[in-house]
Amino acid sequence: MLNFPPASIPATHARVVHSALANDDYLILVALPFRYEERPDIVWPVIFVLDGNMHFNMVVDMVRFMNIRVEFCNELPDALIVGVGYPVTGTLTEILHKAMHLRMRDFVLGREESGEAFMQEHFPVARAIPSGNGLGFMQFLRQELIPLIETDYRADPSDRTLLGHSMGANFALYTLFHHPDLFQRCVAASFDPVLDQEQAFAENNDSLPVRLHLVWEGISQQDLAGPRSLVDRLTTRRYDGLRMTQETIIGTHCAMVPFAYQSGLQQVFSN
Repeated sequence: MLNFPPASIPATHARVVHSALANDDYLILVALPFRYEERPDIVWPVIFVLDGNMHFNMVVDMVRFMNIRVEFCNELPDALIVGVGYPVTGTLTEILHKAMHLRMRDFVLGREESGEAFMQEHFPVARAIPSGNGLGFMQFLRQELIPLIETDYRADPSDRTLLGHSMGANFALYTLFHHPDLFQRCVAASFDPVLDQEQAFAENNDSLPVRLHLVWEGISQQDLAGPRSLVDRLTTRRYDGLRMTQETIIGTHCAMVPFAYQSGLQQVFSN
């Protein structure tokens, strides 16, 4: 095997952060805006990316390329980008398998043994990792990670975005309905309807001040029924402050992610 140093993304930081609330360590990746050093007087929007092991690099390159500031390449603002992942090691396959189990642990609110069996079948690991740590992970984001980012970086506390795909999209919606003031923008790609979470939220709230982009894949009526049920519910509620857009992408569950995030970021940052 060739012995060259690994490639890295310029102007990015990586650190391992221990969470007392989630009871684990997390790999936190931070990409600086282009003009972060030049403009010490500015606070910057922050885009939080779940599944940091898999999606951080993609989102960084996407956002940076879409705000290079010529008149035909300025669709997104210059922003801090924070990837939330896991300090897993081993071969590339081992890293993927461990991360897949850990994401299910953190993105699911309750124990899902069938999901654990699916993960073990497709991404086997030597030691089982139970699911259902979603509320602990949510506390980590809210009480530990966000304060850390806003202490160590010039981050705008009034302009936070959350990106999530699949189980990460479900988690993003859970967070929206548990702590609606935590993120001002949200992109949820390939989500379950989570109607029970929305119903519980609606019983005590009539406002949802967020720019929300919902995106899913598929072309059949069966594919569309679940996502549309949440769209219809949110439309009917008429929450104060909610600005929602929606989109269907033709593609597979994984191939849709770059398109979903690109389109979603443009939508939630549009005027």
